[in-house]
Amino acid sequence: MGQSIGETLKKCRIKAGKSVKEISDLLISKGFKASEKTIYSWEKNNSQPTPGALLIMCKAYGINDVLETFGYGQKKNSDPVSEMSIDGATIKRNISKNIVKYREKMGYSQKELANKLGVTPSRISNWEQGANCPTIDILFEVCKILQVSINDIYGIYPDSNVSLSYGEKEHIENYRLLDEYGKELIDTITICEVNRSKDLEESKRRLRIYQETFSKLVNEQKQKNSSITKEEELLAAHQRTDIEVTPEGIQNDLDIMNDDNLWK
Repeated sequence: MGQSIGETLKKCRIKAGKSVKEISDLLISKGFKASEKTIYSWEKNNSQPTPGALLIMCKAYGINDVLETFGYGQKKNSDPVSEMSIDGATIKRNISKNIVKYREKMGYSQKELANKLGVTPSRISNWEQGANCPTIDILFEVCKILQVSINDIYGIYPDSNVSLSYGEKEHIENYRLLDEYGKELIDTITICEVNRSKDLEESKRRLRIYQETFSKLVNEQKQKNSSITKEEELLAAHQRTDIEVTPEGIQNDLDIMNDDNLWK
């Protein structure tokens, strides 16, 4: 796997131009217990940061793909690291909940996952009950085995203007569990359904235009018929009198009948 987590952290810190004191101050400002001595201990691989502290450092170091950077990455489960918008306690709860969630989605029992990680089933149980969290190296291995990104296991997502519902997130998570054939099938179905929906909307739009046009024509015809009826009634009235019928006279009578002010 190459470099240890501590060595990678040190390399990334130096590359980002950050001092140990700067990282210590940053973590302390976020509520983490992280003296300079603690940072050195992490970088020497004598101990490991908590999941929350790791996330803060990854953002500070400009790490865009956590799993890939630390040697656990797979293209299908890579995500840019999200902004730290929730506290360490929430992350701990999310990790315990999501280990259960993704373990069950993969169809693994606690014992099967424990065997793959080389730990006891009781440790899996403790993580899932929130008694404690796996160390960073094991957490990365969990992501790799369960085929999820670090954001998935943390329960956080990159900042975006797009708001996803719970159901939409479920669809995305299920999609990531599919093999290439399954993804191609879903992609094909999605494209067909999107086109069908677009065609349906276009048909509805055309129908609305037709209905509006038809209604307008009907109203115009009604008005025309109404005008013709009035003219016929006037002609009949004049025929019952000795008054000479002229086009000017008929128009004058129509104007009078259509002038609402004269009939108030």
